[in-house]
Order: sequence, then C-alpha cells, then structure tokens
Amino acid sequence: MRAPTALRWIEYTLLVVGLLLLGRWTATATIAHRFQAEAARELTEERAGTGLGSGLEGEDATRAPAAAVAQGRRAGSAARPEAGRSVGRIVIPRIGLSAMIGEGTDGGTLERAVGHVRGTPLPGECGNVSLAGHRDTFFKRLGRLGRGDLIRISTAGDDFSYRLTATRVVGPRRVDLLHDSHAELTLVTCYPFHVIGPAPARYLVQACPIAPRGRPEAVAMSPAPRVPNSGSPRHARHRSGRTPAEPVRAATMFSSWR
Repeated sequence: MRAPTALRWIEYTLLVVGLLLLGRWTATATIAHRFQAEAARELTEERAGTGLGSGLEGEDATRAPAAAVAQGRRAGSAARPEAGRSVGRIVIPRIGLSAMIGEGTDGGTLERAVGHVRGTPLPGECGNVSLAGHRDTFFKRLGRLGRGDLIRISTAGDDFSYRLTATRVVGPRRVDLLHDSHAELTLVTCYPFHVIGPAPARYLVQACPIAPRGRPEAVAMSPAPRVPNSGSPRHARHRSGRTPAEPVRAATMFSSWR
C-alpha cells in the first residue's frame, strides 16, 4: 500500500508545480501583452502628431526625413527616457518580429519588451544603439538572421533602417562590443538558444544603417568621434548624454544575464 501512496503524492506534487509554473507564465505573458499594446498605442498617437505612420512592417521605413535624422544626431543632450518607458518599436521582417522597446534591461523590462541598454545611444544618436532581449521570448529566432537582413526601428519622431553585417558568439563579459564603432546597432541575447539553465555565452547581431532613398549623404550616420579622456565631467557626458556610472551598470548586467 505504501508504494501507491508515495506515487500519488509525487503526482500531486508535480501537478501543483506544473500549475504554479503555468500560472507564472500566464501572468508574465499577460503583463507583456498589456505593455506591448499600450506602448504601441502611445507610439501610434505620438507619430500621428508628426505625420508619420505607425512604423509597422508593411510601411516604407526608408523614407525617414533627412532633417529629422540630422536633428536626432545632434540630440545627444536630450532628456533620457525613464527606466521601463517605451523607446520605440523594432521590426525584423525575416523572423516576423514586431516588438516594443523599453528603456533598460532589468528583469521586469525584459519580460515585457525588448530592452534598450542604458548608457548606449538612442536611435538617431551617433554611436552603437544596443538592444537586449530574452532568448526564449522576443529574440528566440535571432539565430535565423543572416547578413543583409533588414532591421527597422521606429520612434515617436523618426524611422531608422539597418542591414545586418555580422553575427557572433562571445563571452558574457564582452561589454566593449556594446560600444563597437564598426556597428551602429547591436542586438544581444543569451546563447545557446535552447540550453536549459544559465547560458554561458551571448549571441550578438550587428548592423549598420541604410540611408533613405534620395538622401543617402544626409542620413547615413558616421562613427562617433573619439572623446578625449581628460577626466573632466564635460568629457564624461558626451554624445549620448550618458554618465560614467551607466556603462558600469551595463557591464554588470551584461555578465549576469541568464
């Protein structure tokens, strides 16, 4: 009689664990869906006021006005978004991805959005825009991308298009690649994609901007100039408006993702 009783307790335990996991997944998915819907609505409303479309996949994102991009390149001193607030939308047609971008890479933000790595430029600013996502949610198909694939980012004031130039697998402490001058957009997630438990490496997608048709010279953003290492606060806060402490937080985050 003891064996059937023990098996029954094991069955009950596994059932409870399964229900708890299902409940957590449902709650997380609901929060993510709500954030994505609200952020998409806000972005559409903000873009409507500037005469831009919704920024979805079917629209021609390469028609971004050159004047607006030039203004964005000079906007390094603009106010930074609050943590968790929507930054824009990323669309990757090849893998069917259309997701809102949130400011920051804390656990809550990455559960409901693609995260913009704090301390890196925002879309339209000179430098390497860095975005992060979980390997089992928004970035689960990132490994299917190849050289030349299109990546689009839409913000409240403009559209930006990029072509993939390289993919690479690196260690979790290669924070320097978030500031790589050879790319102007970097997507990062944990790797391998299907491993169970902590991931030992990071998968990076690097891309460079595409100039809108008819105005290539005005929109193709050049690599950011070197900043003198004078130790002065005037040089510490440069093109993207980040403070010296923010890259340190990015380094800690990059090495602790799972």
